[in-house]
Formats: sequence, C-alpha cells, structure tokens
Amino acid sequence: MQLRLLGLVLFFVWLPFAAAAMEGSDLPSGTAALYRLEPKDTHVGFTVRHIPFSTVTGTFDRFEAFFAFDERAPAVIDFLGVVDMTSFNPEREPPIDVTGPDWFALADFPTGHFYGHTMEMTGEKTAVVRGDMTMKGITGLAEIDIIFPDDAPFGAPYPDSFPFEASMVVDRTRFGMTRLQGVVRKDIVLTFRGTLKRQTTEEPDEPLFPLPPVVEEFLSEAR
Repeated sequence: MQLRLLGLVLFFVWLPFAAAAMEGSDLPSGTAALYRLEPKDTHVGFTVRHIPFSTVTGTFDRFEAFFAFDERAPAVIDFLGVVDMTSFNPEREPPIDVTGPDWFALADFPTGHFYGHTMEMTGEKTAVVRGDMTMKGITGLAEIDIIFPDDAPFGAPYPDSFPFEASMVVDRTRFGMTRLQGVVRKDIVLTFRGTLKRQTTEEPDEPLFPLPPVVEEFLSEAR
C-alpha cells in the first residue's frame, strides 16, 4: 500500500485538471502553485478480503501529499502522495502478519508512494489520476479516482485550500506480495480523504514521519 500505501495518495490524495489526460513535466522556476495536505483533515483507509473468513479493514495514520501546477499552464501538473507504512492500524489484528518480508517488509521499506503525472476529467467533479506506485521497492503503473466535494479548482483565482476524496485498487501481487493467493485476495482497496492547502512563504510544518528522497525531488521541481 503505497496510494498518514500511495496514491497514493493517494492522493492517497491531494487539484486543477484539464478536460482530458495531459502529460506532466518539470515546472518552470517561480511559476508553480504548490499545495500540501492538511494532516488534521486526513483519513487513509484500507480494505482487503481474507477468504473465506473476514474482511480486514483499518487505517494508515500518517500520510503526506503534495500537488503542484504551473499557473501559466494549468495542464502541467504533478501529484505526490506518501504513506508511512509503519502506521498500519487495523481495526482488529489480522489473521496473518503483514509487517514481515513476505508482505509489506516494513523494516526495509517503511514508506510507499504514488507519483501522478496525468489527469483526465471524468465528470464535473470527478477525475482519474494516472502515474506510478512504489511499494516494497517495486514501481508499477497505477491510478487513483478523485472526487471534489466542492467545485473543482481549475481556474483563477486559485483557492487557498480545497477538499478531495479518492480511492484506488492495488494488486498486491504486482509488488512482490504473492503469498496466500488462495486465502487472501490480491486486491487492496485504499480510500483517501483530506484537504489540500496552498503553500506560502511561511515556514512549512515539520513532516509527521521521515520522508523518502522522492519528496525533495518533487519539491525541487515544483519551486
């Protein structure tokens, strides 16, 4: 789970979008509008079916997300969601150990992330974000479905903040988690809910957990 998984996103999941899928690119210096997730307004949930006994549900309690676009060219977008996998918090103890090397391998891979580069509007307040998910050191294509409870923030004046809801399905077998396929379904459903706040010149809040190098790479391009 990459989507406080991804996303992943997230996204999960923090957005100005074009009316069709558009390729992201490096943002010209000094023109980026950067948004960051408000931690207090964030929820990241997961669901996985354990056959035939039960459905395992819970949350990831630590998650960061960033969104950037070029104010002179809103089609240029980038989105990054990072989950602290060690904040795995099931509603009840799962029947299998998901922290070890056959599953999330948390000792070696404490975070997972979704890096989105293209978006496509699927309705007035819905969109799909496509990009790459990285979990357990493995990267693969993924996508997140986004809902904007308020109006989608596409045009100037750009809002100081806006809420979003998102969901994604992760095939765990694509990320090296292949054990017990006859007992545990391969699909993990992730849900995200939060508010993205536009960043200013004020000193940003300290992250809630150690962030992977991809965050600095993202921010260096967005500044």
